[in-house]
Amino acid sequence: ASWPSGLLGGGRSRTRKERPEAPMMLRTRLRGQACALRQALRTVQRLGVPLNATLVTSAGEIPRGTSRRVSSSSPELDGGATEDESGSAYLRRDCGQPTSFSHPKLIDEGFLVPGISREEFESRRRKLRSLLKTDEVVLLLAAPEQFVAGVVPYPYRPDPDLHYLTGVQQKQIHCIITPTEYVMLLPTETPESIAWHGRTMHKAAATNYFGADDVFLVGTRAAADFVAATLNKASRVYATVAHAQSERLSLMFTEPIRRASSEGRLEHLSSLTHHLRWRKSPAEISLMKRAVEATIAGFQACIRRSTRPDGYNENELAATFEHTCRLRGAQRLSFPSVVGAAERACVVHYSRNDCDVQQGDLQLMDAGCEKDSYVSDVTRTWPVNGVLTTPQRDLYEIVYQAHQACLEAARPGTSLHDLHNISVTVMAEGLCALGIIQGSPHAAIQTVRLPCAGCCNSFEFLTPVPSTCSQGKYRQFYPHALGHWLGMDTHDCASISQRSPMEPGCVITIEPGLYIQPDAADVPEKYRGIGIRLEDDVLITTHTPSVLSKTIPVAPGEVEAFVRDIKPHL
Repeated sequence: ASWPSGLLGGGRSRTRKERPEAPMMLRTRLRGQACALRQALRTVQRLGVPLNATLVTSAGEIPRGTSRRVSSSSPELDGGATEDESGSAYLRRDCGQPTSFSHPKLIDEGFLVPGISREEFESRRRKLRSLLKTDEVVLLLAAPEQFVAGVVPYPYRPDPDLHYLTGVQQKQIHCIITPTEYVMLLPTETPESIAWHGRTMHKAAATNYFGADDVFLVGTRAAADFVAATLNKASRVYATVAHAQSERLSLMFTEPIRRASSEGRLEHLSSLTHHLRWRKSPAEISLMKRAVEATIAGFQACIRRSTRPDGYNENELAATFEHTCRLRGAQRLSFPSVVGAAERACVVHYSRNDCDVQQGDLQLMDAGCEKDSYVSDVTRTWPVNGVLTTPQRDLYEIVYQAHQACLEAARPGTSLHDLHNISVTVMAEGLCALGIIQGSPHAAIQTVRLPCAGCCNSFEFLTPVPSTCSQGKYRQFYPHALGHWLGMDTHDCASISQRSPMEPGCVITIEPGLYIQPDAADVPEKYRGIGIRLEDDVLITTHTPSVLSKTIPVAPGEVEAFVRDIKPHL
């Protein structure tokens, strides 16, 4: 009642229930054999051997007309794969990242990475190819490794575009996609590189598992010739320009890239990939929900820790959040956590996280994690003693009303630009009502450029606001934009305009905030030093938006009850 294990040259047996996978796995093996034959033919042509001649390899003579396959163990094939490794043995060893063979509890059979199937990656590449003309090329360069100091590296984070199209998560692997071919360029392994950095992807894994049509080893003459020929004849080369300018990029890429740039043929890859990544598939949405679930657990742990009667340090919450997320499978934080209490909550990019917090303080925390390549970004503000003072509640209510108004308006056809305008109107009117801004509301329009809360990039908005606020007064208290796209990056798909009408499958953040600086002399003293931001991750659907982070309460009364009722940290 089991599928013959010899079909793939070894590997675990498959039950009858899993038989539908067998044809697909057979196809991946045949693809690998075809790649080996193409490599052998290219070797013959490079050596100038006539195609009707007898080819002599380490496996013996292969006369013209013989159907015997050339073994990939031939040194001319630049791979070093043994005959046994053309099956599944190469997947049972370490090939630089988890596979369904090496980590079956993490990755299901038929999937390249957690949650994303081989078929979905193939579909992504087909969509990319549909955007290319016949003589255009996509060059997917690996993100350059970043170093703390000297040779001490930061943990590696793969380029999101390369990972989105290939599933590759490891450094120094580049890819080229043409309208007809998908080629991987792998680093050459040496005993020294294996001793220092471990194993990397095997050529057989690149073809049989990751689905590459062809494979080259970086640093070989064959690879240099292929890259030069492909990029030099392309009418347009799409690449991540920042990676192309890296000093650590192999010389085999730099000259063709420089030539393409000088001839006006180099284009930003984001002009293609961001449109593909903007709308999330069901599998991507599921992964984003997992990242948010880990984030929710982190916030709950931090709120519990903040109830200590003897107070705490902001760094304790930052550490608690990261610890909790990593225990739930997160690979890293989405960004450095913002944990600012009291007047430090008025600093949008506060990252010191080094001050003590006392009872009666208001705690702002903006944090998120990255799990299986998708990120979360959530902000909550809560009273550490479970009770908002009257001034705190006054400002909290304004931010909450803006949050709810934007959430209600988050529908297909609405843009982030529209939502920002709504938030400005609600909060400017609230500030006028409290006397923080003097003047009566009258509709006006002004063009302003505002950065998002998590970045310094500016976005243009035409903001209908009360007349006094249209002169810029409200920006003193609400200096950033309402939100941003979310996905594989915290500020995902940055090339997509904030004016683009949202579509089902888009994921955004909604994060209005008010920050009354402690030295704001023209503001009633009771409001000075109060900072509040509320942020949720929101999936746009055909009807009512889905708030992925709704488990953490946001309404003022619910927040107070949640803090009071949560079991104190001992």
